[in-house]
Amino acid sequence: MTLYLTPLAALALALLAQPATAQDQIPAPRAGMIAADSTAAPADPAAEPATEAPTAAVDDSAPLPAEGLSIDDFRWQKRLVLVFADSPDNPGFADQMRMLAEQPDELAMRDVVVIFDADPEAETEIRQKLRPRGFMLVLMDKDGQIAQRKPFPWTVREISRAIDKMPLRQEELRTRRLTP
Repeated sequence: MTLYLTPLAALALALLAQPATAQDQIPAPRAGMIAADSTAAPADPAAEPATEAPTAAVDDSAPLPAEGLSIDDFRWQKRLVLVFADSPDNPGFADQMRMLAEQPDELAMRDVVVIFDADPEAETEIRQKLRPRGFMLVLMDKDGQIAQRKPFPWTVREISRAIDKMPLRQEELRTRRLTP
């Protein structure tokens, strides 16, 4: 089953990279990922430091497999959108991953990390804690509390609205308004 997760993550990374502008350099592939064109090199070696910022933005919004991760790894740093399914072939799972990949900027503005787990046999720590059945979407706030559980896919707009109603997000917005 693990063989299906790596191509799925590669597909999600490819979808997330599409909105990049012509000014952005192609980010280096993450460890374990296959680059689409491994022969591509930056035109100017002096421009390499400028590629680090776009790479970080893409890596922050790239969906992460749940293997080896814990909810505590992200506590007080990021909000989590956890996507579970019994198989990567689940239509709800495929729809949810596609919807999340279409608007990564909206999620990045809200400090969201997407974690997916489509292999129940892997028995990841996150799956054991949340015990999903079939497809499930879980939205967690920065304090590690579950804000929403949904048995069907949600659009990025719906996720964003739910996040914007959370007390910690409201506090972040107030703080930004007061800071000159």
